[in-house]
Order: sequence, then structure tokens, then C-alpha cells
Amino acid sequence: MGFFAGLDELVRTSDVVVDRPRGTAHPRYQDAVYPLDYGHLGDTTGGDGDGIDVFVGAATGAGVTGVR
Repeated sequence: MGFFAGLDELVRTSDVVVDRPRGTAHPRYQDAVYPLDYGHLGDTTGGDGDGIDVFVGAATGAGVTGVR
């Protein structure tokens, strides 16, 4: 399985928890508005100890298109 296919599988099998819906301002930087839903994958842990961050777009079947 390739890298992006593995990420697609992780996202497909995880619950996405949206913390900041599209159109809302960042809590510390009010001028920064989220263009997409932003949240994390439930039951995961990223390098910072929190869930793995995700931006969720509206395209059906697009899969993971970027990683930071």
C-alpha cells in the first residue's frame, strides 16, 4: 500500500471530529478564517500528543490531498 493510500485508509476508518467549522475564526488569530472544516481523527495521536489534524473538504472521493 502506498503512502497516500494508507492515509486514505486511516481517514476512511477513523471518526473525524470537527473542532472548527468552515467559516469560523481561529480562536487566537481572529483574522484567520477556516476555509474548510478543521478537526482531528478520533482515537489517533499526532506528534504533539493531540489527535491527527485534518482539513475536511467537500469533494466526494477526493481522499487525502496534502500532509503537513
